[in-house]
Amino acid sequence: IWMCGGILELIPCSRVGHVFRKRRPYGYGEKEDSMLHNSMRMARVWMDDYVKKVIEQNPSAAHVSIGDISERVQLRNSLHCKSFKWYLDNVYPEIESGEDSAAKKKIAALNDPEKNKLQPWHSR
Repeated sequence: IWMCGGILELIPCSRVGHVFRKRRPYGYGEKEDSMLHNSMRMARVWMDDYVKKVIEQNPSAAHVSIGDISERVQLRNSLHCKSFKWYLDNVYPEIESGEDSAAKKKIAALNDPEKNKLQPWHSR
């Protein structure tokens, strides 16, 4: 939203919800993780060189087939969106960069299924 000039408005009287389906109408079979697939598509389109940090924390992500993202990249370019670095500097400057070892350990723990038992709601 912010990278492409949009805004996010908080409306006190509004309610936002999400209804999860009993089954996912999308997916790539049981052999491929659709969450990782979609995360890598997002990272390749929107995170610029920071996609390296995603792969650094989850090396298997480098080998995920993400399909053709050229239309998404073209959309980002046509909207004259700012860089992901701009987003980090201007919208979310308080995020840890992941450069220090404590931050790296926290991020690595999120990728460890034994340490991180949180799951997407639809897979519970």
